[in-house]
Amino acid sequence: MVVPPPSPTPVYLSSPGWQATSPSTTTEQDDSLGSSSQLCLAARMRSHALTRSLAFQRLGEPMEGSPPSSAGWFRTVFTMRGRALSGIVLPFTVINAVSVAWTCAAQLYLHDNKWDLPSNIESAYALIITTLGFLLVFRLNRAAKRYWDSREKWGKLVELGRLMACSACVHLDREQADAVCALTCLFAVATKQLLRSDSTIDVEQLAGIFTSADYVRKVASAAHPPLRVAAELRRMLADALAVDASTTAALGERRSTILRTLEGYLDGLVGQCGGMERIRSTPLPIVYVSHLRSYLLIALLLMPFVFEQSWLWGTIPTVALVSVAFLGVESAASECESPFQLRPNHLKMEAFCHALFENVSQILVDSLDDARHNPHPPETTNGENVHYKRAASMREM
Repeated sequence: MVVPPPSPTPVYLSSPGWQATSPSTTTEQDDSLGSSSQLCLAARMRSHALTRSLAFQRLGEPMEGSPPSSAGWFRTVFTMRGRALSGIVLPFTVINAVSVAWTCAAQLYLHDNKWDLPSNIESAYALIITTLGFLLVFRLNRAAKRYWDSREKWGKLVELGRLMACSACVHLDREQADAVCALTCLFAVATKQLLRSDSTIDVEQLAGIFTSADYVRKVASAAHPPLRVAAELRRMLADALAVDASTTAALGERRSTILRTLEGYLDGLVGQCGGMERIRSTPLPIVYVSHLRSYLLIALLLMPFVFEQSWLWGTIPTVALVSVAFLGVESAASECESPFQLRPNHLKMEAFCHALFENVSQILVDSLDDARHNPHPPETTNGENVHYKRAASMREM
C-alpha cells in the first residue's frame, strides 16, 4: 500500500516579498532581529504589526463614521449614518403619497361630500396599532438575539484562538507552535471572509504571519476556506504529537492528552464558524416577515382616512412621523438579523481579527521571554527543552 506524502507545510517565516506596502522601517527592524529566514513568528508579527493594523483599518473603513450607541443623546439623535433608512424609502413614499393625496382632496374638494365615520373607529384603529406594536417588538427581539448570538460566537472564536496559541507554545517546539499560531490567525480571517461571501483574502492582513501570497490565495479559493485551514491544523497537530512503537507509555499518554486538548480547541473554532454560518444562511421565515409587512402597510395606509377629519392638515406630518417610526423599527430588525457585512450596524470583524492577532503575538513573545528567565523549564513531549530551544534560536528582542 502506497502511503501518500504529507501535505507540505506552508511557508510562514520566509521573506515577505509580496508586501509592497510594507513600511521601510520593517527591513531595519528585521535586520536588528536577525536575518528574515531565521526569525520566529513572534519577531515577524511584531515587526509587521503596523502593516496589519493599517490593513484592518482600511478594510473596516466602510463601517466607520456613525457614533456608538453609548454616545450622548445629541450625537445619536442627529446622526443619519447607521439609521438604515434606505430600506424604507419605497413604502414611506407610497404611504405618504396616499396621505398627501387624500388630505388635499378632503380639505380642498370634499367639504360637502364627507361621510360620517363610526364613532368607535378611532378606538378600533388604536387596537390595530397596539397589536402591530407587539408584532414589531417580536421582530426586533428576534433580530437582536441573532445579533448578540453572532457577537457571542465571535468572542468565543477569539477565546479559543488564544487557548490554542497558549497550549501550542507550551507543548510544541518553536516551529510547530509558530505554524499552529499562524494557521489559527488565518482561520479567523478565513471565517470573516466566508461570512461575507468574499472569495478573496487581503494578504496584508497577514503581514509577518503568512509570507506566501500564493498559499493564502489557494486557501481563499477553497469551497470552504475555514475548513481547509482546520484540516491543515489537524494534520499538523497529529504529526507533531504522533505516537509510534518507540514512544514510551507515559510519553504516549501525555501526547494523546495534549492532542485531545488541542483538537478540542480546534473543534470549538469550527463549531463557532458553523454557528455563524447558520445565522447567516437562515433568515426569519418569510411567513413572519410577509405577514408583518402586509399588516404594517395596510395600517399605515388607513391612517389618513381614519384621522383626517380630526387632524385636518396635521394629518400629513403626523402620518409621516408615525410611518418613519414604525417602518424604521422593521428596517432596524432587517438590518441586524445577519450582521456580517461591511455596514455601520454590523459586527466589526476586522477589529476582532486584529485583537486575536495582537493576543497571539503577545503569547508568543511572553513564551520566549519566559524561556529566557525560567531556570527550570518544563520538558516537552519529545523530551527536549522547548523554551530554551526557542530562546536560543531568536536574537534578543
